[in-house]
Amino acid sequence: MGIIDDLDAVKRKFAQPCAVAKAAADHPDITDDITAACERRDRSARAISEVLANHGVQIPMSAIGKHRRGDCQCER
Repeated sequence: MGIIDDLDAVKRKFAQPCAVAKAAADHPDITDDITAACERRDRSARAISEVLANHGVQIPMSAIGKHRRGDCQCER
């Protein structure tokens, strides 16, 4: 393995799991809605977080931002 591969492995090993993916897994009946809502760019992360909270799904707006940027631990 090279340096970059080692750095990627460390990121995956120590970073917290993606809050969006965890919430989607915790709510299988609305997984598609959670994922679609968090990917929308026409609404702010704060608005999405608040609407999801009203439906019993807790995802911090910072986690939604990380997910949108691809800075989370999702395997996508």
